Amino acid sequence: MAGGFVQVRIPGPIPDGLTVFETMRREADGRIALWPLHLARLRRGCAAVGFPLDEARLAPTLAALPQGAVLRTRL
Repeated sequence: MAGGFVQVRIPGPIPDGLTVFETMRREADGRIALWPLHLARLRRGCAAVGFPLDEARLAPTLAALPQGAVLRTRL
């Protein structure tokens, strides 16, 4: 098990309701702790199940969160 995760390929069609998400810590200054690692894991998860990842929407989505507080954030 590399990097604290297990990657699984789903054979056949993707089951209805299957989602890919990443939970991370957003600091009060707006940055995501360990962002490169979270982004890499999100990319791997999406690739494993064949989901598209619209990376152009990530920064604006995260920037729209309230400022000034530490948040548990899930994409």
